Amino acid sequence: MSRRSASLGIRLLACLILVLLARATESRATLTTATPGGTAASATRPFDVSTAQFPVVTIAGSRYLYGNLTRIGASLVRTPSIRLALRIINACPRAKAYGFISTRGSGAGVVAWMPTNPLECFGTTGGGPSIDPCLQSFRTRTSPRYYALIAATGRQTCADLSTQAPGGVSARTTRGVPGLPAQSNIVVKCQIWRSQGLMDYVAPYRNSLPASKPAFWIHDYYVATGVDERLAGVPTCWGVNFTF
Repeated sequence: MSRRSASLGIRLLACLILVLLARATESRATLTTATPGGTAASATRPFDVSTAQFPVVTIAGSRYLYGNLTRIGASLVRTPSIRLALRIINACPRAKAYGFISTRGSGAGVVAWMPTNPLECFGTTGGGPSIDPCLQSFRTRTSPRYYALIAATGRQTCADLSTQAPGGVSARTTRGVPGLPAQSNIVVKCQIWRSQGLMDYVAPYRNSLPASKPAFWIHDYYVATGVDERLAGVPTCWGVNFTF
């Protein structure tokens, strides 16, 4: 695995963790687990191994029920990190994964391994052909700075939703396109490499979000940003890409 792939994989995990932590935190998670019969086992009440119908491994004196996620997944504690792992595993069909539950009810977890970088399970980077048409994460250049996330079901929707996230790079057009005159003040909201070169998706600035606004495709050559390459803090318009 290259250093670049490893770095992108780590960024993917960090991005998804941010999403999951919006709903809960590890410190607030209640360590309760449903037994196969549907009842709840608390962190202090041991499982009934005789009725659990799962094999057992002993690790440093501690006993754990284990099984593939098809059988044991519904019984796992849903902490943010385990939710994250389950989502990654679900997206990676070649992953080999097992869930583990302490017979004392004192812990549970997931172990998985796969032959490729987990990032590849979500598509390719930089807006190329992708299983997932849109999963973008980036850090804005504006103040206050934010970590932004965009996920969508299609390419154009992905580009459209970039106009609803904070950030972007302010610029002025040097040539007009239909509906957008030359010398217009705009914000570059996303960029994508196409056959004709680097294209910008631009929109006017709004004081608050969400907000209705027009948006336009324009060749990057006709947008005065001071650079002739991809802009830092601006996501790709679709595909899977992480630029924290």
